[in-house]
Amino acid sequence: MTARDLLRTAGRDLLGMVGCVVLLAALPACDAPAPRPAAVAPGSVGSAVAVPAPMPMELAYVAHMAEHHRQALRLVRILHERGGVPYRTADLADHIAAMQAGEAAEMTEFLKAWGAGKPAGHEHMSAVLSEAQIRSLRRSSGAAAGRLFLQLMIVHHRGAVEMSTQMLPMADNPWVISLARHVIADQRVEIGSMQRILDTHE
Repeated sequence: MTARDLLRTAGRDLLGMVGCVVLLAALPACDAPAPRPAAVAPGSVGSAVAVPAPMPMELAYVAHMAEHHRQALRLVRILHERGGVPYRTADLADHIAAMQAGEAAEMTEFLKAWGAGKPAGHEHMSAVLSEAQIRSLRRSSGAAAGRLFLQLMIVHHRGAVEMSTQMLPMADNPWVISLARHVIADQRVEIGSMQRILDTHE
């Protein structure tokens, strides 16, 4: 057999192998087990991670953190109702809203997957702001509203970091662990950004 014949035979074999791979890939996975409840891990885009059943305290943490994020979104809406807010503060508020709206939605889906609802008495959490603090933002405007928003949001973020730091060593669920680490890392960065804006006396 000549070298040309060998190459021709090898080419036919390779095409046959490729055809088998394509055929196998096209077959439905009829015997695949049903997936367990899953949620998108914080900080990822479109990746689903199967998780074991979380403990009640982990579900409570996620539910409280979802409420915490929704309060942050409320603060941003109030800020945008004020007039004359400095652009740096307004831009940062928009960033916080975009991040926390998506995260709150992920937490809600996680809770739904495990049959958990809203926490009871979340308004008494140390990590959330009081209604009196929120009313003070409503009464302000312009640069004063911007400064007060940053001051309140720093307190708000520190509460989330504290709550997540307390949860982390007790958590077993990988998704909850990922969430707590994400909250600690991201909100510390945002606290630094807000403090720098305050330090410029904007």
